[in-house]
Formats: sequence, C-alpha cells, structure tokens
Amino acid sequence: FELKPYRSGFVGFFKGSLIYITDKKQYNYYGFRGNRALKMNFDKHNKNLIFGEYFSNNGKNSTNRENVSIFKFNTNEGLSKVYTFPKNKIRHIHNVIYNDFNDSYIVLTGDYNGESKIIQFNSDFSQKKTIASGSQLFRCIEIICKNDHLIAASDTELAQNKIYKIDYSGKVSNMNHVDGSVFHLKKYPEFYLATTGLEKSRVNQQNYICIYVSLDGQNWKILNKYKKNKIPLFLSKFFRYPTIELIDLNSHSFNYIPMFFRNIENYKDGTYFFEKSEIIKKLNFWIKY
Repeated sequence: FELKPYRSGFVGFFKGSLIYITDKKQYNYYGFRGNRALKMNFDKHNKNLIFGEYFSNNGKNSTNRENVSIFKFNTNEGLSKVYTFPKNKIRHIHNVIYNDFNDSYIVLTGDYNGESKIIQFNSDFSQKKTIASGSQLFRCIEIICKNDHLIAASDTELAQNKIYKIDYSGKVSNMNHVDGSVFHLKKYPEFYLATTGLEKSRVNQQNYICIYVSLDGQNWKILNKYKKNKIPLFLSKFFRYPTIELIDLNSHSFNYIPMFFRNIENYKDGTYFFEKSEIIKKLNFWIKY
C-alpha cells in the first residue's frame, strides 16, 4: 500500500482499486487488472498520474497473453486508457516514466523472451519506438533519463543483473555487474543510488540486499550490504521481497535521504534517514584511493 501526494490529497493503490484521498472523502476508481501498479509516476506538470497494468497474465506462459494497457488518472477526468499493447506482445508493464528531456515517456515491460522491452512513446502515446528488446538485460523496473542516454538496471532472476548506460538508439555500454535484481534507482544532485531486492534463483544466490552508489551514473560501488530477516523467502509473495526502497519525498534538497526498509535483519519495517554527507565521504575516499 503506497500513497503519493497529489493536488489537495493523496493517490495510491489498494486491493485492486486506485484511491484518491482528501481530508473530506476517499474516492475509488476501478478498471485495470491486478491489485496495483508496480510503479506509479506523474507527467510533466504533475497533472496526471501515469501507470501500466501489472498482473500475472497467465504466468510464465508467454504464448497466451492478454492485452495490457497504460492508464492515466486525474481528478477531472478520472481513470482512462492511453495505450493498449495487443495480445501476446508483453506480460505486463513495470513502469511508465516521463522524460522531460524530450517530452516523451519511457515504458518498461516484461518478462520473458521478447517481452522485456524499453520503449519510447511520444507525449500523447500516439507513436512509439522500441529502444531495446529481446534480452533479460532489458527487463527493468527503473531507469533514469538523461539528455542523450538512459541509465538502466535489470531486474531478472534468469541472468546476471547489471546497471548500464543505453543510448536512444539501443547501444549499450558501461555495464556494471550487481548482486541481485535492482528494484530502485534514483538520481540525487550529488550522486546516484540503486538498491537490490532479495529474489533468490539459480543465478541470484546472494543472501543480502545491497545499496549501490555512483558519482556519474556509470561506475557503481557497493555502499552497504544488509541481511534479510527471519521470514522465509517462499513467503515473500505475501510479505513482499526483502528490499530497501528509495522514497521519493522531494528529498533532493535536504541533507538526508529517506529509505524504507522491508524485511531486513535488525531493522523494523519503516523509514530510516541516511546522511548525504556520509555517502559523499565514502565516494571521495574511493576516488582518492
């Protein structure tokens, strides 16, 4: 259950509905499949909430997929579809991210074979261009938009995960191996951060969650490692995977970064604040030595 500030209230997902809460009333909107969107974001002027459908869609059976839609929401028009992927094209949508460098949207899809894609749409979703597809490298939850490239991070249990640079023509460079699926990736004025989730598989054998840091978005180092708590991993579908969420609270202008710890050893589930100055000290030490 996640809420984000929106206009005079908060917006989020709860048990298969989009909810908008003000100090006077709660509004529920239905029409999409799945209990929630995996990620939700706002457009250029925070006018619309943008998200994609995230549901099982016949599991790992990639030969029988239903169509999958992108939605927008605002308080004047309610909930509406802006684009629909045809049947058997993708499993579901991981994220829809507004790119203010060129007034476009980057859409991230999954999960198998040719379903993992990084796609660029124009501002009204009437035109699209596939930047990359067909590899688990392009199975992503988060990306960071730059003027001439994207910083992307893979989220897969089937291959070695990486944080990398990809330009708008699909050329990949600066690949960094990371331990586990990257669930969160953010840019701050002084540096970049990424955090992994603990999603064990034949490839992902580590027993810890990582926070990665980068000065330039291209060279990454482990900042800290954390063990999961005692809840067995097979119960993660009920309690969610052990992870550290980089909270988007417009914290970029403050001296602390809020992170939500979930199912981490020696930490109660909740928000913890990390000093930017301590992270910068480590970065400066690595640069010096």
